[in-house]
Amino acid sequence: MGEMISYSIKGAVLLSVMFAVYMLSMSRMKCAGLRRAALLTIYTAAIMLPLFPGLSMLREGAEATLPQSVTTTMHYGGFTGNSYHLYDIVVGIAIAGIAVSAAYFMVCAAVMSFYHFNSQKKTINGMNVRVMDNAQISPFCFGRTIYISREDFNKGDAMILSHEMSHARHFHFIDLIIGRVVAIMQWWNPLAWMMMKELHQVHEFQADEDVIGNGFDATKYQYMLVAMAVGRSNLPLGSSMGHSRLKNRLKMINREESPKAARISLLLMIPAVVLSCSLLASDAFAGMLDSVSNTENIFFTNHEGTDSIQNTASQNEETEKTPVIMIDGKKSSYNELQAIQMDRIKNISVIKTAMPEYPDGLVVVELKKPGEITDNNESSGDKISIHN
Repeated sequence: MGEMISYSIKGAVLLSVMFAVYMLSMSRMKCAGLRRAALLTIYTAAIMLPLFPGLSMLREGAEATLPQSVTTTMHYGGFTGNSYHLYDIVVGIAIAGIAVSAAYFMVCAAVMSFYHFNSQKKTINGMNVRVMDNAQISPFCFGRTIYISREDFNKGDAMILSHEMSHARHFHFIDLIIGRVVAIMQWWNPLAWMMMKELHQVHEFQADEDVIGNGFDATKYQYMLVAMAVGRSNLPLGSSMGHSRLKNRLKMINREESPKAARISLLLMIPAVVLSCSLLASDAFAGMLDSVSNTENIFFTNHEGTDSIQNTASQNEETEKTPVIMIDGKKSSYNELQAIQMDRIKNISVIKTAMPEYPDGLVVVELKKPGEITDNNESSGDKISIHN
């Protein structure tokens, strides 16, 4: 779990820095295709670069810069019980957040499945179309299937179908799945959710460009968008016409395209990646990431060590040598020895030398008032006298 948390942190750093550069340089540009490429580049870097061994090589020397106390703690399991408790809480919160986000994803998938199986199948221009009875759902596309209400379908508005077919041709659903997975893993990172929202918006910009490029009147198309935005609901997993803010879409339709500036801005992703990797390789991040990555191993190793010690102690108790106790020549038990008052004991001799008849040793107790056996017991080992 420690390695997974470390992976999530590294991915969040990469995503946050690169997305910030994207928002500063490309968020106002019209070139939806290049903007989509930039967002997919950010997702690819956030997913793949944390797995790249080169990041670990950059951090090789970082441990030497840590304080000795931290290094000792990292290597020798010097965390206190409170540290373990805090780590358990952090891990629990991380798992709970992922579980809740994943559950929401599954609920959305279940809702989409409901509309899929409760709709009428049709085929238009080789594209699968599912006609739904719910007029409150905005038309959307997922995979190679278009979902549209019966009311909108009966209107025969070709602009709606052209818009959704654009989503299908560009395979926008793959982007949405990637974005959703990253948002689930980084549920605590607000920029991950903002980026997924930006991805939805860019998809709509790209579909709008295709519709206008197919020869439809831009003014009529904008009126259609206004009409579709009133009283409609959007499904989170689909590419829906209502996902993007209407005001932004209308501005983008009427904005002039600037492909050269967009290409130059796309190149800014390269220094953004370098900046992110440099940040991850810094002493502060290196120490923190190494500590997080090793915490689980230290945690379980320490607990395993504790269990091992406890088990060893139990085994020692079970296998501990029990010497024979002789009280005035009579074989007695340990409880009988404890029952004797200390003032009655004259001498206690412990035989350390192993004897065939007493392999676990022998303890000879001589009382001040001997019983039937009065012979002195001589031992072949050391005699230890305990004086009150």
